[in-house]
Amino acid sequence: DGIMTEGQPQLYGGPSKSMKTSVLVDQCISLAAGVPFLGRYEVPKAKRVLLLSSESGGATLQETALRICKAKEISLADLGDQLHWGFRPPQLNAADHIATLANIILKDKIDVLGIDPAYLSMNLMGNEAANQFAVGAVLQNLSNLQAETGCTPILAAHFRMHMKPGTPPTLEHVAGAGFGQWARQWVLFNRREAFNVDNPGSHQLLMVFGGSAGHSGAVTLDIEEGRIQDGRFWDVSIGSSSEFQKQLVSETEKRKRDQEDRTYENHRVAILRAFKLYPKGETKTQIKNSTSINSSYFGRVFLDLQTSQEIESCEIDRGELKKDGTLKTYPGFKLVDPASRG
Repeated sequence: DGIMTEGQPQLYGGPSKSMKTSVLVDQCISLAAGVPFLGRYEVPKAKRVLLLSSESGGATLQETALRICKAKEISLADLGDQLHWGFRPPQLNAADHIATLANIILKDKIDVLGIDPAYLSMNLMGNEAANQFAVGAVLQNLSNLQAETGCTPILAAHFRMHMKPGTPPTLEHVAGAGFGQWARQWVLFNRREAFNVDNPGSHQLLMVFGGSAGHSGAVTLDIEEGRIQDGRFWDVSIGSSSEFQKQLVSETEKRKRDQEDRTYENHRVAILRAFKLYPKGETKTQIKNSTSINSSYFGRVFLDLQTSQEIESCEIDRGELKKDGTLKTYPGFKLVDPASRG
């Protein structure tokens, strides 16, 4: 109630370390068990759910699911056929994958299908991720699957760029084109405070949600997971975002955000220019040395370029031989070239 409407494709989105996958697991468990999502949002009727998550790994997802179930005072094992799991990304532009998904959904009477993350299931070439028509064609397959089976899809996507903590997330931040037009409802995240490596189990988030059915809202979402050495748990609290929003609209904060956005874009352009100097690819270190960008900024932008599939890994051949006479290569990266992929 207030978060998700049946029969409307839903989009999850957020930057790295914004807890997208963990919160999606909470939603899927809540739907399957018929218990409140995040302890607040009621589930009127339990649904049969299939979650295909291929980024975190099965062991991590199981550990997260067990903690969430314990917090909800339910047993993961007792959910039985209500909650199905898969750990390999379906390819949404492959007819045989779509047909297999349809058969599974109909056979197991699945009501909700979650796919996490989107980019591993899109299989787009080169810069097609930035092409609204290319992305839209793949997403249409998911819409057709919904129309054929009646199963409501949830798709989790990364944001296209680093976001300063506290910036309200919007559909415009989603990496790739066409997702905002496809989604009829959404749940978006950003951190209110930067990720703290000394306290990695504490997350202060901003969660924004809404949809074309008319539901909308923004809340502060605090998640405490504890530390591995002390035993991890799942403790969620939701608060009003009104005071926090007042803080964000100050002109000083706006100027700071604009400056960071400009700095980020300048660094992004500089790194892409450096790559153009090495059409066959170069090591990450050499690319960094060609830009004179400090390590903190460089690493962040470089990771975003990988996530948005603008660069890809490759092997660098400098014509050197090993002692045994075989060719010596170096791990590197290069700009993605659509022509090179056929």
